[in-house]
Amino acid sequence: MKNILSISIAICLSACSGGGSAPAGAGGKSDQFTVNSLGGELDVLRNDGQLPDDYTIVITEASTWDPALTEGLELHAAQKISYTPLWYAQNEARWNGGDWTPWFGLSINDQGAVLDEFSYEVYGPEGALYGPVSVRVEVSPHLYVKGLDAGADDNNAGTYEEPLATLTRALELAEYGSVIMIEGNMELSEATGERLPFVIKDGVYVFTWRAIASGAGEYFSQTMQEVVTTCFVLKGERTGISGLYVHGRMRQEEQERPRVGVLLEGGSPTVAYTDVAEFEFGVLGRALDGAIFERIAVGRCRNGVDVRESLGTNTMRYSMLSLNDKFGLVLGAPNDINLGTESTPGRNHFDENYVGLVLTGGGGVQNAYGNYWNEFPLAAFDVDSDELDGPFDVFEDQLGVIDTRGGDVSGW
Repeated sequence: MKNILSISIAICLSACSGGGSAPAGAGGKSDQFTVNSLGGELDVLRNDGQLPDDYTIVITEASTWDPALTEGLELHAAQKISYTPLWYAQNEARWNGGDWTPWFGLSINDQGAVLDEFSYEVYGPEGALYGPVSVRVEVSPHLYVKGLDAGADDNNAGTYEEPLATLTRALELAEYGSVIMIEGNMELSEATGERLPFVIKDGVYVFTWRAIASGAGEYFSQTMQEVVTTCFVLKGERTGISGLYVHGRMRQEEQERPRVGVLLEGGSPTVAYTDVAEFEFGVLGRALDGAIFERIAVGRCRNGVDVRESLGTNTMRYSMLSLNDKFGLVLGAPNDINLGTESTPGRNHFDENYVGLVLTGGGGVQNAYGNYWNEFPLAAFDVDSDELDGPFDVFEDQLGVIDTRGGDVSGW
Protein backbone atom coordinates (compact mmCIF):
# COMPACT_ATOMS: atom_id res chain seq x y z
CA MET A 1 0.00 0.00 0.00
CA LYS A 2 1.41 3.35 -0.99
CA ASN A 3 1.59 5.84 1.86
CA ILE A 4 0.31 8.66 -0.24
CA LEU A 5 -2.14 11.25 1.03
CA SER A 6 -4.83 11.80 -1.60
CA ILE A 7 -6.06 15.32 -1.92
CA SER A 8 -8.87 15.95 -4.36
CA ILE A 9 -9.43 19.57 -5.26
CA ALA A 10 -12.68 20.63 -6.83
CA ILE A 11 -12.28 24.10 -8.27
CA CYS A 12 -15.28 26.18 -9.23
CA LEU A 13 -14.39 29.45 -10.95
CA SER A 14 -16.91 32.23 -10.83
CA ALA A 15 -17.49 34.76 -13.54
CA CYS A 16 -14.84 37.39 -14.12
CA SER A 17 -14.84 40.42 -11.87
CA GLY A 18 -13.01 43.72 -11.98
CA GLY A 19 -12.78 43.75 -15.77
CA GLY A 20 -10.58 41.77 -18.10
CA SER A 21 -11.07 38.22 -19.30
CA ALA A 22 -10.42 35.01 -17.43
CA PRO A 23 -7.40 32.96 -18.51
CA ALA A 24 -7.99 29.70 -20.34
CA GLY A 25 -9.52 27.00 -18.17
CA ALA A 26 -10.94 29.42 -15.57
CA GLY A 27 -14.39 27.95 -15.62
CA GLY A 28 -15.59 24.96 -13.61
CA LYS A 29 -12.57 22.72 -14.19
CA SER A 30 -12.04 19.95 -11.62
CA ASP A 31 -8.41 19.26 -10.72
CA GLN A 32 -6.99 16.25 -8.86
CA PHE A 33 -3.91 16.48 -6.65
CA THR A 34 -1.93 13.76 -4.90
CA VAL A 35 0.61 14.77 -2.24
CA ASN A 36 2.43 13.16 0.67
CA SER A 37 0.73 13.63 4.05
CA LEU A 38 3.52 15.94 5.19
CA GLY A 39 2.20 18.37 2.63
CA GLY A 40 2.65 19.25 -0.99
CA GLU A 41 2.24 21.90 -3.65
CA LEU A 42 -1.15 22.54 -5.24
CA ASP A 43 -0.96 23.82 -8.80
CA VAL A 44 -4.40 25.41 -8.66
CA LEU A 45 -3.76 27.44 -11.83
CA ARG A 46 -2.57 24.59 -13.99
CA ASN A 47 -5.64 24.89 -16.25
CA ASP A 48 -5.44 28.67 -16.52
CA GLY A 49 -2.69 29.02 -19.09
CA GLN A 50 0.36 31.21 -18.70
CA LEU A 51 -0.22 34.16 -16.38
CA PRO A 52 1.95 37.28 -16.49
CA ASP A 53 4.64 37.65 -13.84
CA ASP A 54 2.90 40.57 -12.14
CA TYR A 55 -0.28 38.60 -11.33
CA THR A 56 -0.93 37.47 -7.75
CA ILE A 57 -3.14 34.99 -5.89
CA VAL A 58 -4.83 36.35 -2.76
CA ILE A 59 -6.41 33.99 -0.20
CA THR A 60 -9.93 35.29 0.48
CA GLU A 61 -11.15 32.55 2.83
CA ALA A 62 -8.67 30.86 5.14
CA SER A 63 -8.02 27.15 5.31
CA THR A 64 -9.00 25.42 8.54
CA TRP A 65 -6.56 22.55 8.18
CA ASP A 66 -3.51 24.56 7.06
CA PRO A 67 -2.93 27.55 9.37
CA ALA A 68 -0.48 29.15 6.95
CA LEU A 69 -3.22 29.78 4.37
CA THR A 70 -4.69 32.80 6.12
CA GLU A 71 -7.08 35.38 4.73
CA GLY A 72 -5.19 38.12 2.87
CA LEU A 73 -2.12 35.99 2.13
CA GLU A 74 -0.62 37.04 -1.21
CA LEU A 75 1.22 34.58 -3.42
CA HIS A 76 2.95 34.97 -6.76
CA ALA A 77 0.67 33.62 -9.47
CA ALA A 78 3.52 31.68 -11.02
CA GLN A 79 4.10 29.64 -7.84
CA LYS A 80 2.10 26.71 -6.58
CA ILE A 81 0.22 26.90 -3.29
CA SER A 82 2.04 25.04 -0.53
CA TYR A 83 -0.41 22.94 1.50
CA THR A 84 0.62 21.48 4.87
CA PRO A 85 -1.87 19.43 6.96
CA LEU A 86 -2.38 20.86 10.42
CA TRP A 87 -0.99 17.89 12.35
CA TYR A 88 2.51 18.86 11.22
CA ALA A 89 2.10 22.64 11.09
CA GLN A 90 4.29 24.55 13.53
CA ASN A 91 3.00 28.05 12.97
CA GLU A 92 1.93 30.35 15.79
CA ALA A 93 -0.52 32.10 13.45
CA ARG A 94 -3.21 29.66 14.55
CA TRP A 95 -3.08 31.00 18.11
CA ASN A 96 -3.52 34.67 17.20
CA GLY A 97 -6.71 36.17 18.49
CA GLY A 98 -7.22 33.77 21.37
CA ASP A 99 -9.77 31.17 20.29
CA TRP A 100 -8.39 28.72 17.79
CA THR A 101 -10.68 26.34 15.92
CA PRO A 102 -10.03 22.88 17.40
CA TRP A 103 -9.06 19.99 15.17
CA PHE A 104 -12.17 18.07 16.07
CA GLY A 105 -14.47 20.84 14.89
CA LEU A 106 -13.42 19.87 11.38
CA SER A 107 -15.65 17.99 8.96
CA ILE A 108 -14.94 14.29 8.53
CA ASN A 109 -16.66 12.33 5.77
CA ASP A 110 -18.04 8.79 5.96
CA GLN A 111 -14.70 7.42 4.78
CA GLY A 112 -12.80 8.91 7.71
CA ALA A 113 -11.20 11.65 5.62
CA VAL A 114 -10.86 15.22 6.88
CA LEU A 115 -12.42 17.86 4.65
CA ASP A 116 -10.97 21.33 4.21
CA GLU A 117 -11.77 24.28 2.00
CA PHE A 118 -10.25 27.64 1.18
CA SER A 119 -10.78 30.29 -1.49
CA TYR A 120 -8.64 32.67 -3.51
CA GLU A 121 -8.86 35.41 -6.14
CA VAL A 122 -6.45 36.25 -8.94
CA TYR A 123 -5.28 39.86 -9.22
CA GLY A 124 -3.56 41.72 -12.02
CA PRO A 125 -2.16 45.26 -12.12
CA GLU A 126 -5.65 46.71 -12.52
CA GLY A 127 -7.28 44.73 -9.72
CA ALA A 128 -9.22 41.48 -9.38
CA LEU A 129 -9.36 39.43 -12.58
CA TYR A 130 -11.55 36.57 -11.41
CA GLY A 131 -12.67 34.70 -8.35
CA PRO A 132 -13.28 33.83 -5.65
CA VAL A 133 -12.19 30.30 -6.51
CA SER A 134 -13.29 27.62 -4.03
CA VAL A 135 -10.73 24.90 -3.33
CA ARG A 136 -11.94 21.75 -1.59
CA VAL A 137 -9.35 19.49 0.03
CA GLU A 138 -9.87 15.91 1.21
CA VAL A 139 -7.17 14.65 3.57
CA SER A 140 -7.22 10.87 3.94
CA PRO A 141 -5.16 9.06 6.61
CA HIS A 142 -3.12 6.09 5.41
CA LEU A 143 -3.94 3.50 8.04
CA TYR A 144 -7.12 2.85 10.01
CA VAL A 145 -7.39 0.98 13.32
CA LYS A 146 -10.81 -0.13 14.55
CA GLY A 147 -10.20 -3.01 16.97
CA LEU A 148 -11.25 -6.63 17.08
CA ASP A 149 -14.78 -5.78 18.21
CA ALA A 150 -15.34 -3.94 14.93
CA GLY A 151 -14.32 -6.94 12.85
CA ALA A 152 -10.87 -5.56 12.07
CA ASP A 153 -7.87 -7.81 11.47
CA ASP A 154 -4.12 -7.24 11.59
CA ASN A 155 -3.84 -9.19 8.34
CA ASN A 156 -5.84 -6.48 6.59
CA ALA A 157 -4.30 -3.74 4.47
CA GLY A 158 -5.27 -1.01 6.94
CA THR A 159 -7.66 0.81 4.61
CA TYR A 160 -10.97 2.27 5.75
CA GLU A 161 -12.76 -0.76 4.28
CA GLU A 162 -10.20 -3.24 5.69
CA PRO A 163 -9.00 -1.73 8.98
CA LEU A 164 -6.33 -3.09 11.29
CA ALA A 165 -7.12 -4.47 14.73
CA THR A 166 -4.21 -2.95 16.67
CA LEU A 167 -2.17 0.21 16.79
CA THR A 168 0.88 -2.03 17.22
CA ARG A 169 0.41 -3.44 13.70
CA ALA A 170 -0.30 0.00 12.23
CA LEU A 171 2.98 1.33 13.64
CA GLU A 172 4.81 -1.63 12.06
CA LEU A 173 3.34 -0.78 8.64
CA ALA A 174 3.69 2.99 8.94
CA GLU A 175 6.33 4.78 6.91
CA TYR A 176 7.58 8.35 6.94
CA GLY A 177 4.58 10.54 6.22
CA SER A 178 1.96 8.07 7.48
CA VAL A 179 -1.10 9.20 9.41
CA ILE A 180 -2.86 6.57 11.53
CA MET A 181 -6.50 7.13 12.49
CA ILE A 182 -7.83 5.15 15.47
CA GLU A 183 -11.52 4.68 16.07
CA GLY A 184 -12.78 6.80 18.96
CA ASN A 185 -13.19 5.26 22.43
CA MET A 186 -11.17 2.19 21.44
CA GLU A 187 -9.07 0.57 24.20
CA LEU A 188 -5.35 0.20 23.53
CA SER A 189 -3.80 -2.23 26.02
CA GLU A 190 -2.22 -5.65 26.31
CA ALA A 191 -5.71 -7.01 26.97
CA THR A 192 -6.75 -5.94 23.45
CA GLY A 193 -3.69 -7.46 21.76
CA GLU A 194 -1.33 -4.47 21.87
CA ARG A 195 2.41 -4.63 22.63
CA LEU A 196 3.67 -1.79 24.79
CA PRO A 197 5.23 0.66 24.59
CA PHE A 198 3.87 2.21 21.40
CA VAL A 199 6.91 3.57 19.54
CA ILE A 200 6.10 6.26 16.98
CA LYS A 201 8.95 6.81 14.55
CA ASP A 202 9.98 9.64 12.22
CA GLY A 203 7.18 11.33 10.33
CA VAL A 204 4.30 9.25 11.77
CA TYR A 205 1.24 10.81 13.36
CA VAL A 206 -1.44 9.01 15.43
CA PHE A 207 -4.82 10.70 15.26
CA THR A 208 -7.95 9.75 17.22
CA TRP A 209 -10.69 11.04 19.43
CA ARG A 210 -10.58 9.65 22.97
CA ALA A 211 -9.03 6.26 22.33
CA ILE A 212 -7.84 5.01 25.73
CA ALA A 213 -4.28 3.71 26.12
CA SER A 214 -3.21 2.09 29.38
CA GLY A 215 -0.20 0.29 30.80
CA ALA A 216 3.50 0.55 29.94
CA GLY A 217 6.45 -1.43 28.64
CA GLU A 218 10.22 -1.17 28.93
CA TYR A 219 12.13 1.02 26.50
CA PHE A 220 15.79 2.04 26.43
CA SER A 221 15.88 5.82 26.13
CA GLN A 222 18.72 7.15 23.99
CA THR A 223 18.34 10.66 25.38
CA MET A 224 18.39 9.52 29.01
CA GLN A 225 20.63 6.46 28.59
CA GLU A 226 18.49 4.28 30.80
CA VAL A 227 15.57 1.89 30.64
CA VAL A 228 12.22 3.62 31.05
CA THR A 229 8.81 2.04 31.50
CA THR A 230 6.46 4.04 29.34
CA CYS A 231 3.23 3.86 27.37
CA PHE A 232 4.17 5.99 24.32
CA VAL A 233 7.52 6.90 22.76
CA LEU A 234 7.78 9.66 20.14
CA LYS A 235 11.19 9.63 18.49
CA GLY A 236 12.60 11.70 15.65
CA GLU A 237 11.19 14.54 13.60
CA ARG A 238 7.58 15.32 12.81
CA THR A 239 5.99 12.74 15.06
CA GLY A 240 2.77 13.35 16.91
CA ILE A 241 -0.27 12.12 18.81
CA SER A 242 -3.68 13.71 19.08
CA GLY A 243 -6.88 12.84 20.91
CA LEU A 244 -5.56 10.12 23.24
CA TYR A 245 -6.28 9.38 26.88
CA VAL A 246 -3.11 7.82 28.33
CA HIS A 247 -3.61 6.25 31.76
CA GLY A 248 -1.17 4.47 34.07
CA ARG A 249 -4.06 2.90 35.98
CA MET A 250 -2.33 3.09 39.37
CA ARG A 251 -0.47 5.90 41.10
CA GLN A 252 3.29 5.20 40.98
CA GLU A 253 5.63 6.12 43.81
CA GLU A 254 9.27 6.95 43.15
CA GLN A 255 11.12 3.98 41.74
CA GLU A 256 14.42 3.14 40.09
CA ARG A 257 12.98 3.24 36.60
CA PRO A 258 10.73 6.19 35.83
CA ARG A 259 7.24 5.27 34.79
CA VAL A 260 6.27 7.66 32.00
CA GLY A 261 3.06 8.30 30.12
CA VAL A 262 4.58 9.88 27.00
CA LEU A 263 8.35 9.82 26.40
CA LEU A 264 9.69 12.33 23.87
CA GLU A 265 13.05 11.31 22.42
CA GLY A 266 14.25 14.58 20.93
CA GLY A 267 13.18 16.26 17.70
CA SER A 268 10.01 18.28 17.17
CA PRO A 269 7.02 16.17 18.23
CA THR A 270 3.46 17.42 18.59
CA VAL A 271 1.26 16.35 21.52
CA ALA A 272 -2.27 17.69 21.27
CA TYR A 273 -5.73 17.06 22.70
CA THR A 274 -4.24 14.35 24.88
CA ASP A 275 -4.90 13.58 28.57
CA VAL A 276 -2.22 11.87 30.66
CA ALA A 277 -2.82 10.64 34.21
CA GLU A 278 -1.43 8.40 36.95
CA PHE A 279 2.27 8.19 36.05
CA GLU A 280 5.40 9.29 37.86
CA PHE A 281 6.07 11.58 34.89
CA GLY A 282 3.12 12.42 32.69
CA VAL A 283 5.26 13.69 29.80
CA LEU A 284 9.05 13.39 29.88
CA GLY A 285 11.18 14.86 27.10
CA ARG A 286 14.84 15.55 26.42
CA ALA A 287 16.73 17.21 23.53
CA LEU A 288 13.55 18.78 22.11
CA ASP A 289 13.66 21.50 19.47
CA GLY A 290 10.40 22.85 18.09
CA ALA A 291 8.00 20.61 20.04
CA ILE A 292 4.36 21.69 20.35
CA PHE A 293 2.07 20.95 23.30
CA GLU A 294 -1.45 22.05 22.55
CA ARG A 295 -4.62 21.48 24.58
CA ILE A 296 -3.12 18.71 26.68
CA ALA A 297 -4.17 17.85 30.24
CA VAL A 298 -1.65 16.23 32.59
CA GLY A 299 -2.76 15.49 36.13
CA ARG A 300 -2.68 13.09 39.05
CA CYS A 301 0.97 12.33 38.29
CA ARG A 302 3.96 12.86 40.56
CA ASN A 303 5.35 15.30 37.97
CA GLY A 304 3.30 16.64 35.10
CA VAL A 305 5.61 17.66 32.23
CA ASP A 306 9.43 17.62 32.45
CA VAL A 307 11.35 18.83 29.39
CA ARG A 308 14.61 20.16 30.81
CA GLU A 309 17.77 19.92 28.66
CA SER A 310 15.95 21.07 25.53
CA LEU A 311 17.94 22.10 22.47
CA GLY A 312 15.62 24.89 21.35
CA THR A 313 12.39 26.71 22.10
CA ASN A 314 9.24 24.62 22.31
CA THR A 315 5.66 25.86 22.68
CA MET A 316 2.68 25.15 24.96
CA ARG A 317 -0.79 26.64 24.50
CA TYR A 318 -4.28 26.02 25.95
CA SER A 319 -3.10 23.22 28.25
CA MET A 320 -3.85 22.17 31.81
CA LEU A 321 -1.20 20.92 34.24
CA SER A 322 -3.11 20.34 37.46
CA LEU A 323 -3.33 18.10 40.53
CA ASN A 324 0.22 16.78 40.25
CA ASP A 325 1.81 15.76 43.55
CA LYS A 326 5.13 17.53 43.04
CA PHE A 327 5.65 19.80 40.01
CA GLY A 328 3.33 20.77 37.19
CA LEU A 329 6.00 21.81 34.65
CA VAL A 330 9.78 21.45 34.96
CA LEU A 331 12.03 23.40 32.58
CA GLY A 332 15.78 23.79 32.39
CA ALA A 333 16.64 27.19 30.98
CA PRO A 334 13.88 29.78 30.59
CA ASN A 335 11.82 29.20 27.44
CA ASP A 336 12.64 25.53 27.09
CA ILE A 337 8.90 25.91 26.54
CA ASN A 338 7.41 29.24 25.46
CA LEU A 339 4.30 29.55 27.63
CA GLY A 340 2.83 32.67 26.06
CA THR A 341 3.63 36.08 24.67
CA GLU A 342 1.64 39.30 24.41
CA SER A 343 0.76 38.52 20.80
CA THR A 344 -0.06 34.83 21.48
CA PRO A 345 -1.14 34.41 25.13
CA GLY A 346 -0.56 30.99 26.65
CA ARG A 347 -4.01 30.26 28.10
CA ASN A 348 -2.45 27.42 30.09
CA HIS A 349 -3.65 26.42 33.57
CA PHE A 350 -1.20 25.71 36.39
CA ASP A 351 -3.24 24.94 39.48
CA GLU A 352 -3.38 22.50 42.38
CA ASN A 353 0.18 21.23 41.85
CA TYR A 354 2.54 21.44 44.80
CA VAL A 355 4.59 23.87 42.66
CA GLY A 356 3.21 24.76 39.25
CA LEU A 357 6.27 25.97 37.31
CA VAL A 358 9.92 25.17 38.11
CA LEU A 359 13.07 26.43 36.37
CA THR A 360 16.17 24.36 37.07
CA GLY A 361 18.54 26.70 35.18
CA GLY A 362 18.98 30.41 34.58
CA GLY A 363 19.62 32.85 31.79
CA GLY A 364 16.85 35.15 30.61
CA VAL A 365 13.14 35.70 31.19
CA GLN A 366 10.56 32.94 30.93
CA ASN A 367 7.71 33.87 28.58
CA ALA A 368 4.47 33.06 30.41
CA TYR A 369 2.06 35.77 29.30
CA GLY A 370 -1.67 35.18 29.72
CA ASN A 371 -1.83 32.03 31.86
CA TYR A 372 -3.95 30.94 34.82
CA TRP A 373 -2.58 30.22 38.32
CA ASN A 374 -3.61 29.30 41.86
CA GLU A 375 -3.29 32.94 42.86
CA PHE A 376 -2.59 36.16 41.02
CA PRO A 377 -0.10 37.64 41.83
CA LEU A 378 1.47 34.19 42.06
CA ALA A 379 1.67 32.10 45.22
CA ALA A 380 5.42 31.71 45.84
CA PHE A 381 7.15 28.89 47.71
CA ASP A 382 9.91 30.13 50.04
CA VAL A 383 12.27 27.24 50.80
CA ASP A 384 13.42 29.01 53.97
CA SER A 385 9.91 29.46 55.29
CA ASP A 386 7.98 27.24 57.67
CA GLU A 387 4.98 27.52 55.35
CA LEU A 388 5.09 24.28 53.37
CA ASP A 389 1.41 23.76 52.61
CA GLY A 390 0.76 24.20 48.90
CA PRO A 391 -0.35 24.61 46.31
CA PHE A 392 2.24 27.10 45.06
CA ASP A 393 2.73 28.57 41.62
CA VAL A 394 6.51 29.12 41.54
CA PHE A 395 9.57 29.25 43.78
CA GLU A 396 9.99 32.68 45.35
CA ASP A 397 13.49 33.23 43.96
CA GLN A 398 12.15 32.71 40.40
CA LEU A 399 9.37 35.28 40.53
CA GLY A 400 11.54 37.96 38.94
CA VAL A 401 12.38 35.92 35.84
CA ILE A 402 8.87 34.83 34.86
CA ASP A 403 6.74 37.16 32.74
CA THR A 404 3.26 36.56 34.16
CA ARG A 405 1.60 39.64 32.70
CA GLY A 406 -1.92 39.07 31.43
CA GLY A 407 -2.46 36.26 33.92
CA ASP A 408 -5.40 35.50 36.17
CA VAL A 409 -6.66 33.05 38.80
CA SER A 410 -7.63 29.70 37.33
CA GLY A 411 -11.33 29.10 37.16
CA TRP A 412 -11.09 25.31 37.09
